[in-house]
Amino acid sequence: MSIVTKTGDKGETGVMGKRLSKDDVLLETIGELDELMAVMGIVKLKIKINELIIKNINNDLYKISGLLAGWKVEIDLVSKIKKMEDEIYKKEKKMKLVNRFLKPGDDLDVWLNWARTVCRRAERRMVSLNKVEKIDKNILIFINRLSDYLFILSRRQK
Repeated sequence: MSIVTKTGDKGETGVMGKRLSKDDVLLETIGELDELMAVMGIVKLKIKINELIIKNINNDLYKISGLLAGWKVEIDLVSKIKKMEDEIYKKEKKMKLVNRFLKPGDDLDVWLNWARTVCRRAERRMVSLNKVEKIDKNILIFINRLSDYLFILSRRQK
């Protein structure tokens, strides 16, 4: 079977047996998560510090995309959120309080900040999607906490 199906040539695509406009808020949200996964893939390659959570984030984002698309997916978002929060609190204890905007410093900071901004954009799309069709509140919490986590990681050596 070829990737070229021609079924999307008129601006629609299939999701779980339904045809949706390619600019549908669900597809916009899934597309933002797809972009975030691509950026996180680069971060995973670039990161030189031992961050266990980073290694699992793309898998979590993939599962969240599946949930949003209507797939039956097993993911314990509550424990993943708690794990990120614990990491954030641990790292915050070692850092100075931030009361101003920060500029990225080194190469990794730039990648982490890019991932954070893509994550924030994905979160905004999720909020829009949630207005149209209610999504699991833990998905919104997870993506919000992920942007916090990426921010903290970008400050890791400052």
